Amino acid sequence: MRSSSVDDPLGAEPGQTWVKGRGYAHAVRLMDSGRYAMQVQCDICAEPIQSGTWTRQDHAFVLRHASGSIAMELVPIRVMGCDALARRGEQHARVPDGVYFKQDDGCADEF
Repeated sequence: MRSSSVDDPLGAEPGQTWVKGRGYAHAVRLMDSGRYAMQVQCDICAEPIQSGTWTRQDHAFVLRHASGSIAMELVPIRVMGCDALARRGEQHARVPDGVYFKQDDGCADEF
């Protein structure tokens, strides 16, 4: 079961948090302001939280580091009836742990 966004480590700014993997292994928060925060659960990572800006381009969300380089492109998809986001180029993979689901969406809890 996904945790509530009340204590979201990616911040309380209005937006949506998308979670990849069981138990919050990787998360991206797309804030209404056009900023994003990304967290990786990793004991050896130098920067477990990264941030930058995001824009909607065509059918993708483009996340850019503060330097302007593209961090990631996410494409909206449906996985077994659930709304999800997949990295560009990986949107045809149907492995539920390989895509991002909305944090508070119970739809993905069945996987």
